Amino acid sequence: MTVVALVGLGNIGFRHLQGLASIRDRIELVGVDPSAEAVERARTEWTRNDGRGRFTTALDELDRADVLILATPSRGRLDLMRRLSGRVAPKSTILEKVVFTRRADFDAATAWAAEIGTDVRVNCPCRTWPVYRELADRLARIDGPIRMSVTDPDLGLACNGVHNVDAFQFLVGDRPIHTVEVELGRVVESKRPGFYEVFGRFEIATERGDRLTLSVRETDPSGRRIRVETAAGATEVDQFAGTFDLGGGPVAVGRAPYQSELTGKVVAEILDTGTCSLPSLATSAIAHGLFIDALTPHFEAAGIDCRDGLPIT
Repeated sequence: MTVVALVGLGNIGFRHLQGLASIRDRIELVGVDPSAEAVERARTEWTRNDGRGRFTTALDELDRADVLILATPSRGRLDLMRRLSGRVAPKSTILEKVVFTRRADFDAATAWAAEIGTDVRVNCPCRTWPVYRELADRLARIDGPIRMSVTDPDLGLACNGVHNVDAFQFLVGDRPIHTVEVELGRVVESKRPGFYEVFGRFEIATERGDRLTLSVRETDPSGRRIRVETAAGATEVDQFAGTFDLGGGPVAVGRAPYQSELTGKVVAEILDTGTCSLPSLATSAIAHGLFIDALTPHFEAAGIDCRDGLPIT
């Protein structure tokens, strides 16, 4: 029986647990969280679905994991990985975003993965959604670069911008990307105490000429607008409804899945193939790095202490 270890049973961890219920007959789940309340909530949910597993508040009790899901905050994540490496050598590891808030931590995590031989993936799931997979397939048949724009004043540039960059990476075939221009504005406190958000605009490109404009400005019109332009035409993309029209008629592939519907499919893909469609740590490090490089000096100029990494979540 494959052992899936889920470390972190808070809000996102609980959604992962719900998602794993779809493959409960293929796995044994080990859930870990320092909160006894979170552990009991997860145990109740898992046993309600007749799943095999055990739950604990003690990380030291985790002695095996074929698949490791770290649904923990970025702060302290690298130390947690190092604590586990002496006892647990998973074949596959899934990390939540924001993965790390310092470039050096990505380098250390890459070394950790190589040392224990684990395939590390990052939970930026847009590329697993039907709408982006269908759109990527259509774009692959069109010669030349694409232009993508995302506009939403309520997106949360610091905490959620990396999802849009990852979607762009996927649509351009994971070609190398670089920052063309950054305009950053007001830094504000986020909903979580001790963390911050920022308004601004990024332009990101590939050497082929593909370009992403990501705009999260207070003056932007309300609502999310995603547009993709190609030599063959342009389309508005509703990523949540799962619709677009690139010139061949309307495409409707269904709404974006919730995390509670997705985790089981991702882990099943790992069990069946040894890997999954989520971005690799190396690919996600590139996207994260663009934000780390731009936001760190901007936050510091606003008087925010970034010595332990960007205070974003």
